[in-house]
Amino acid sequence: MNKYRTSVLWCATLVALAVLAFHDRGVAPRVEAQQTAPANAELDSPRRSIEKFFEDLTAPNGNPRQAVDNFVMNTPMADNEKARSKIVDSWKTMNANFGGYVEAEEVGVRYVGADLVVFRYLCKFENYPVVWYFTFYRSRSKSTETPSNAWRLIGVRYDANLDAALLDATFNDSQK
Repeated sequence: MNKYRTSVLWCATLVALAVLAFHDRGVAPRVEAQQTAPANAELDSPRRSIEKFFEDLTAPNGNPRQAVDNFVMNTPMADNEKARSKIVDSWKTMNANFGGYVEAEEVGVRYVGADLVVFRYLCKFENYPVVWYFTFYRSRSKSTETPSNAWRLIGVRYDANLDAALLDATFNDSQK
């Protein structure tokens, strides 16, 4: 009788472990942290400009307007006053609503073809994170006299909706 009871207990334990192991499969997908693409020398310039942007934006006596203007200088966004003002106003709102800035971390890079790249940064505030997207483009001049293969900023956007921003299956990080 004791052997029978021990066998039943072992079987029940194995069944319980199997149920626990497979319980949540299919209920909700598990999200795993994505690693940033390895450093790519051709992306050093855009990365440095993004890092400088966050440094200027968060400097103790910094001026958000000046930080934005410096960041978009010599880009198509330089002439778009409305877009620049929106970034400045949004930054002030984020600080007011989410607490002070803590840090920005690159969380993804996506190439779209060979000459368009989107960087995704997690901007961490004391109470809530915001995902920022920076889009850079480079044109390859057909003329050998003017090689123009430098990355230029063409877009900035941000999203506080983390489900959409971080779990977006269409933003597949990839290397070139």
